[in-house]
Amino acid sequence: MSADEKSEFEKNKEKFKLLYEITYSEYKDELDRIKSIEDKTGRLFTLLNLTVTLFVTFLTNKLVASFYSKLVIGSQALLVVLVLGIFITVILAWFELFKNLNNKKYKRLELKANNVFEDIAYDDSKDINYFYWQAYKTLQKAIEENGKFADESFKSLSSALEYLKYSSIIFCLILIFHYFAFLNSGVTTP
Repeated sequence: MSADEKSEFEKNKEKFKLLYEITYSEYKDELDRIKSIEDKTGRLFTLLNLTVTLFVTFLTNKLVASFYSKLVIGSQALLVVLVLGIFITVILAWFELFKNLNNKKYKRLELKANNVFEDIAYDDSKDINYFYWQAYKTLQKAIEENGKFADESFKSLSSALEYLKYSSIIFCLILIFHYFAFLNSGVTTP
């Protein structure tokens, strides 16, 4: 190999190495994004369960339960519709979160894919630039698939958050409903 060829090889080696390093950094960022989405899913799942616990505690309170029998039939029907609305939105939110928690199809780096990397290591006719190029293509494929996976997970997480928002709004409506029912009932607290 002449000095010019060696110089050209070194330039290309640095280019391929830089391309590989940038892609590897992007791959790690995509994995961090997926981990962040999984963490947010867990926190939202906890918040959803807390909301359900508060709601059930509120509905089973003796003071609140005593109002149900004293309400006119139209008010009772409205309350039933609101409670059903909460349960439907909570079930939909749970569904989205479970779907997100059970979706583990993100792509790990396939180093053994077709033994390309092992073949390169033992094949003297392949140079380091070829190795960097193959690693780049493998990383790029993983980044694309992980990007799709992260986007799907984020949409599912956003849907669950929307359902949780709707259930919270309905819960606030029920609280307002109970407040006015309490004021109109003339019941004094013990």
